[in-house]
Amino acid sequence: MKRHIIVKIALIVVYLVLFVTMFCTGRSHTALIDNKGAEDGSYEAVASMKVSVDGSKPLEFFKNDRDLFPVKGQTATIKIEFKDGTPAKTFKVKIPFKSDAVLISIPKLIAGLDAVEHFEM
Repeated sequence: MKRHIIVKIALIVVYLVLFVTMFCTGRSHTALIDNKGAEDGSYEAVASMKVSVDGSKPLEFFKNDRDLFPVKGQTATIKIEFKDGTPAKTFKVKIPFKSDAVLISIPKLIAGLDAVEHFEM
């Protein structure tokens, strides 16, 4: 009888762990990639670049451009290829769990600032 109860409890724990893992890794978000400089001039927009998120097809961005990328999970890998010969850069950003959409500023990423903001669609 004791063994039967222990097996049931263990099975429930395994199901809960599996549920939480699938929920966190399968959660999708919308990432708006932004290439706008600061009004105060503390960081500038990139003149021309290609951006890919989580290995997606790279999209070309110019100053003041913004585009959408679907992101699955709680982190996104952003690869930036500059058109002016600057070496490519790769960033890993953490997506807040409760946000359905986030705004990610490429100029802020390059400047080392907090680049991820909640975005209401």
